[in-house]
Amino acid sequence: MNAKIGKEDVYQNVAGKHTLHEITNRNCEWVCDYAIANNMKIISTYYQHKRIHKGTWTSPDGNTLNQTDHVIKDANKKGVVRDVRTMRGLNCDSDHFLMKTTIKQKLVGTQMKTIKQIIWNKSNSQDPAMLKQYRKYLHNRLIGKEVQQDIEGVWTQIKEAIIESANEVIQTQTTSNRNEWWDESCKVKMSQKNGARRKYLHVKTGATREIYEAKRTEANRICREKKGIWINNKIRQIEARNKKMQEIFLKKLSFPISRNRCYQYFVKTKVVTLSEHGDILRRWRQYFCDLQTINTRPEELISENIILSNAEEVPLTHLLRSKSSYKEAQNK
Repeated sequence: MNAKIGKEDVYQNVAGKHTLHEITNRNCEWVCDYAIANNMKIISTYYQHKRIHKGTWTSPDGNTLNQTDHVIKDANKKGVVRDVRTMRGLNCDSDHFLMKTTIKQKLVGTQMKTIKQIIWNKSNSQDPAMLKQYRKYLHNRLIGKEVQQDIEGVWTQIKEAIIESANEVIQTQTTSNRNEWWDESCKVKMSQKNGARRKYLHVKTGATREIYEAKRTEANRICREKKGIWINNKIRQIEARNKKMQEIFLKKLSFPISRNRCYQYFVKTKVVTLSEHGDILRRWRQYFCDLQTINTRPEELISENIILSNAEEVPLTHLLRSKSSYKEAQNK
């Protein structure tokens, strides 16, 4: 907000007396107008604390302390807030301090049954040997059970067998930290940085400030390197997995190539699509008859005693060439 609240009497209805500043700046006037219009209170100025626990921002040189961040609460619910103060010990690499608000609120207690979700080990579930062992173990568990007459009993029996088999073979996966790259070296560097910062807050000298900045730079460098290595490893794993899946996909698409290749031709007509070799020849014969304007019907040209499968058939390429040559002759 960058709002400095003063101790003027005009704002005593929305702000308290425990503030670091004597005069209200322009930003705080807007904040006070907003609070008055919405029946709200600036709660952070109602509690008495030390000066260091009121300030929310410190200058880079460490000599200036301002109270520019505030907590605003509805005036009707002002009593639920017990305390507001800044926490200087928490380090987030910022010139602003974290504000702590203590609230006491009566809530209606409700008992809810929480179902713990089981996370199975992904690597074991994707291993073919593990899956084969799991099926065998599950089969052995189910084969020795007595058949229940009740459907609920049958389902409970199957469910218990599946869970027990999975716990025995697949096993559960332990929950990992959100930042997997965080290790003991990062933890040590961050603790050293926080210790240097606490010394600097107690004794603000040039030497303590240089020590703190050096520790902060070193901790940030270590964390950045660890995170970069972790991201690169994740990218390599994803690329390897995609490459493996691509090889499996191409392998499934590949067909066995035989020496005697069989080509299949399709001729599209107005009614149907012909795929049989004999039907294609009959359609081409009919087409050439139509081109030559021969009145002889195609059925008369084909003898009933001739079997196309035994007769010597004209290759389709010869028919296509004859068609193209006939068109050229007509154009000339």
